Amino acid sequence: MTPRFGALAPALGIACLLGCVEAPGAETDAGRPDAGSSAPDATSGVDASSGRDASTPAGGDVGGFRDERGFLLRVPQARDVPNTDPAGAGGTTSCEDLDYVCTLDDGTLHGFFYVQATPTENRGMPLGMVYRTEGGWLSLGNVVTAAENAEYDRGGNHAIDTVSFDLNGLTYRYYHSSLYPWYRPCHDMDCLEVYQGTSIVKAGCEPDRSLPVVCVNVEARDGAPYVPELVDTFATCPGDPRAADAGR
Repeated sequence: MTPRFGALAPALGIACLLGCVEAPGAETDAGRPDAGSSAPDATSGVDASSGRDASTPAGGDVGGFRDERGFLLRVPQARDVPNTDPAGAGGTTSCEDLDYVCTLDDGTLHGFFYVQATPTENRGMPLGMVYRTEGGWLSLGNVVTAAENAEYDRGGNHAIDTVSFDLNGLTYRYYHSSLYPWYRPCHDMDCLEVYQGTSIVKAGCEPDRSLPVVCVNVEARDGAPYVPELVDTFATCPGDPRAADAGR
């Protein structure tokens, strides 16, 4: 997948990303469920009383669990995907789905965004893991609609990931306002940028993070999705050169 906004940073990382385990020679099994060990927590926002609703599937998975924002959440899985790096030894890598629930606030819009991304192949260095975007959804005033042109990009081997969608002629892009000096994020996406075409309208990812957001990774717990609380715990990455240049 080619980022719509150009290259993000140098990619000089390790062959496997965090949460992905290489298994040379293993057979591909795209449906292996992730084993959860903890019971669902009532603070996660999952409405356990609603149960599974297979009539309106969320993204690429049949069924889902409706949360307090109205999203139908799938249960993330670990999937064995092929290693396609020409210099590699073949085999497979086991890697998790990456599904996120994020706040959405640009001063005009106030709501939430949910995206599902499924690993499809491991291209090794420097391209890293490739994900297919199953879909994205907006919750505005507790009304859920499909997000137009939702696209998750893992951001190469350094995992400087982004996710974007289009709405009312604008593109909303979740990104990172702070990185380690070696160009890796120290937290999930934490800020929002707004574009019209390729021109930026609101630059919310400066060091002062003028459009802050919270994104959390949906987890699998005892066969159900678990959404951590959407609490802003952002802190500047230690040694971030942009923060130092800004006097922070």
